[in-house]
Amino acid sequence: MARIVRGAGVPEDAAAPGARLARIVVGVVTGGFFFGGFVGLVQSPSLAFQTRCVAFVSLVALVVLHVHNCVRRPDGRRPRGWVLTLGAQVLLTYVPMVWLHETWYGNPGFLAGAFLVLLRPAWLAWTGFAVVLGVHVEVGLAVRPTLVEALYLVVGQAALVGLAVYAIARLADLVAALSATRTALAEAGVARERLRFGETLTAGVGATLTRIV
Repeated sequence: MARIVRGAGVPEDAAAPGARLARIVVGVVTGGFFFGGFVGLVQSPSLAFQTRCVAFVSLVALVVLHVHNCVRRPDGRRPRGWVLTLGAQVLLTYVPMVWLHETWYGNPGFLAGAFLVLLRPAWLAWTGFAVVLGVHVEVGLAVRPTLVEALYLVVGQAALVGLAVYAIARLADLVAALSATRTALAEAGVARERLRFGETLTAGVGATLTRIV
């Protein structure tokens, strides 16, 4: 039995093409956001070779976790095991900052977005978002000496990225719902034509039988 797309009221199969395209777009945009992190690691002169290798592996793992958490299924359900993967994303977001605070401070924005995408109800999601921003103030002060500069990092690196991640995920939901609705309308039109044809055929057969009788 086909699953129902949340908010669309039609089978998941109807939304599959649009949902697939939307998920690809989310993945590409997410990769573009993370590209800055890779560039920062490459251009950091203070990192030893071994540290840089560990950082690359950690960042790749963080990208995989983020895509798993935030590229949603066509039916809008959260991914299987999302509590564990979200916990792993929290660890990979903050633990590397002990050694990579100068190049890793941009990643909490993705965690903030993951909280908005995964946590329910809405008040819990926004509370998690606010907690990430609050922690990022302390992280920012470790990288930038003044509170103003730290707040700039919080707004520019965490808040805006988190909101962008959430907006892209919601846009993917809307694309899937629109695709499903369009397919459902087309199917409804076909059903109406079949019904009208059946009524016309029944009326014609009835008239013929009346003349015969």
